[in-house]
Amino acid sequence: MQAVRMLKQVLTGTAALLLVPAVFGGNPVLKEGGLSGPRIHTFDGKHYLYAAHDAYSDAAAQVRDGWRIYVSDNLGEWKPAGEVLPKQNYMSNNSMKCGSCDAATKNTRYYFYFSDGEGGIGVMTGGKPYGPFQDVVGKPIVKGATHPGIFMEADGSETNYLLFRGEDGEFRIAKLKSNMIALDEEPSVIEVYGDEWEATKDAPVQCSIFKQGKTYLLIWGNNYAVSDSLKGPYECVGSVGNGRYLDKNAQSGLFERERQFYFVWSNFLKPGYESSGSFISYCSLINGKLKTDSGFLRTWFGEGVGRYHAGWPRIEAEWYAGAHRNVEKQVGLDDDETPVVSGIEHDGWLYFPNVDFGSGATGFTGRMASEKKGGLIEIREGSIDGPILGEVDIPETPRNYFYENASCKFDEPVSG
Repeated sequence: MQAVRMLKQVLTGTAALLLVPAVFGGNPVLKEGGLSGPRIHTFDGKHYLYAAHDAYSDAAAQVRDGWRIYVSDNLGEWKPAGEVLPKQNYMSNNSMKCGSCDAATKNTRYYFYFSDGEGGIGVMTGGKPYGPFQDVVGKPIVKGATHPGIFMEADGSETNYLLFRGEDGEFRIAKLKSNMIALDEEPSVIEVYGDEWEATKDAPVQCSIFKQGKTYLLIWGNNYAVSDSLKGPYECVGSVGNGRYLDKNAQSGLFERERQFYFVWSNFLKPGYESSGSFISYCSLINGKLKTDSGFLRTWFGEGVGRYHAGWPRIEAEWYAGAHRNVEKQVGLDDDETPVVSGIEHDGWLYFPNVDFGSGATGFTGRMASEKKGGLIEIREGSIDGPILGEVDIPETPRNYFYENASCKFDEPVSG
């Protein structure tokens, strides 16, 4: 097993890599496709994926018969958790116009927002993240709108906002009342300036907003813009990446889990057919600059996130599934600015679950750099207190960006 760009700096002391045996997963999330406009949220320690469901895999037009909810403990393995059907809300029983959706929670209640395919957005509520949900309004809470999204301002107020796309193609935003089922203000247009917006504003895609520090990121397709104000105006920065069905027509979003950032999107799987697949990739968000992990997209994208194989030529350190609170990504110095992992200190750790050791892994090699002498990396299995498979002495290097290989042999081969 080999990991590159493991550390930028390690202080004298002991750090750990945690390895856990594998389960199954991959990209697209649902192998046969059929999930459009994915939104992922963490509720009660579990991850829930909400998406519209394609009724047919060979339809030449969008035919969506409801919404599906999947649950995961690790983002690598997804299981069906629930469904929402148009007969459960004000839409007609056999509607095939079920559009994008999103979900939110407040005061132990859960809210499911949906596009009704007729230019309206409705809301349902329930006691669990996976439903059942009830239509307590019985009509759209906003008209002339599609592609709903929810943003919560994490400033202590827990104010929630509804994002959507208007009939004119502009993104709009409106504060929700505390009951989460009605608007508390008239929607306002989110002004976006830049070439990327002008070139893609006609693509019928959803948007999402993510906040890092004092910077708001507006994300749509494979582009994003930034602002110091939630309601804008936003200035385009550029593309988050390309390839693997990620383009201007992608229904996309961003979420964070255990100090790792993930980009999630859907797009049509085959030319001429409007059945979608949903995908998840690692990404970096460094000082407001968002970028999908090009190395992951080029190599092990089909394996999905949160899964690793000891037989791969290398496992990038920035593909971790969990990290100590001091760990962060920084921009690397190679041509495509591949991120490096820094800030690993004494008792720090990186977590790599679902490792397939194959017929047997006999050791570990990592590339690392540290201007400070001393320190040790422990390779542990299962948890921070799990069995030690091996130990690596951290080399002292002239600079934090002068990487050297460091290796260890395991006392016994690790398989399975």
